[in-house]
Amino acid sequence: MFAEKGYSDASMDDVVASSGRSKGTVYWHYKSKDGLLAAIMRRLLNAELRKLNRLTDSTSVEQALLAYVQQFAGVLQRLSALMPLALDFYAMARRKDWVRQFLQEYYAEYRAGLSAIVQAGIARGEFRAVSVDDTAVALMALMEGMILMWTVDRDAVRVGYHLEVAFGLVLEGLRVRPPAADGGR
Repeated sequence: MFAEKGYSDASMDDVVASSGRSKGTVYWHYKSKDGLLAAIMRRLLNAELRKLNRLTDSTSVEQALLAYVQQFAGVLQRLSALMPLALDFYAMARRKDWVRQFLQEYYAEYRAGLSAIVQAGIARGEFRAVSVDDTAVALMALMEGMILMWTVDRDAVRVGYHLEVAFGLVLEGLRVRPPAADGGR
C-alpha cells in the first residue's frame, strides 16, 4: 500500500483494508505507520546484511563480491515495486530523526561488512593495501547511486550489468599487481 499510494498518502486504514486483517491485529503488531515502515525496511535491509556477511566464507573475495552484486541486482529487480517506498524512506531521513538514526545504524553495519570483505581480500593477497573503510564507503556509494539512477531511468541503466561493470572497475583498482619485469623502470 505504501509503494502504491506513497507513504504520506497511505493511511493505516488503507493498510488494514489491504492486509485482510482486523484493525486490532495490525495495531497489535505495529503501533503506527512509522513502526510498520521501520519493520518493512528492517526486514529488507537485514536480509541484505546477512548475505553480505557470508561473503568472507568464499575462497575468492573478488568472485564473491561479483556474485553478491549479481544477486543484489536480482533482488532489486524482483522488489522494484517497492522502490518508491525506499525513496520515500530515504527522503524522510532529512525530516525524521528516527529514520536518519535507522539509516545511520544500517550504513554502519553495511560499511563494517564491506570493510571486512575488503580486509579479507587484502589478507588473502587478492587486494593491495588500501583503506578498508574508505573503500567500503566508495562501494556503498557506488551501489546506492546505481540504485537511484536505475530507479529514475531504467532504459539507460541496466542495474545488473552496470553494477557488474562498476564493481569490475573498482576491483581492477584493488587487485595486487605483479612487480614489473624491469624492476619498475
